[in-house]
Amino acid sequence: MKAILQRVTKAKVTVNQEVVGSIGEGWYVLLGIKDSDTSSECAYMANKILNLKAFEDSADQKKRISVTEMKGSILLVSNFTLYANCSKGLKPSFSQSANREHAVKLYSHVLDSLKKSGLNIQQGAFGEFMKIETESIGPFTLILEH
Repeated sequence: MKAILQRVTKAKVTVNQEVVGSIGEGWYVLLGIKDSDTSSECAYMANKILNLKAFEDSADQKKRISVTEMKGSILLVSNFTLYANCSKGLKPSFSQSANREHAVKLYSHVLDSLKKSGLNIQQGAFGEFMKIETESIGPFTLILEH
């Protein structure tokens, strides 16, 4: 499982001109799932997303706090292209990406774990073509893999 986390002041996902997810300050997260991933990766990823200390504390600029501590938001978007293999030729191979059934199951597991935090958790539309708008802070982008 792989996640790209980007610190944002706002982010939104639109499908067919309809906003399906929108957040204020927090994490915009692209989540890639491969065939060999299991529920243990889901728990690890949700925990890291919620508890990484990557945001400035408004009371103490030198202190770093998590999205949970700042009561921020998370926009989770499934992205099978994170497991594209571009090493041969000019056409990416997606053979490592999980099939739809497996990916939906694990994506939902991560989403449910995030929602238990009580934070504003939004999502994209699984398997749909999405327009994604973000306003980044930093830029500050992290790659998590488990």
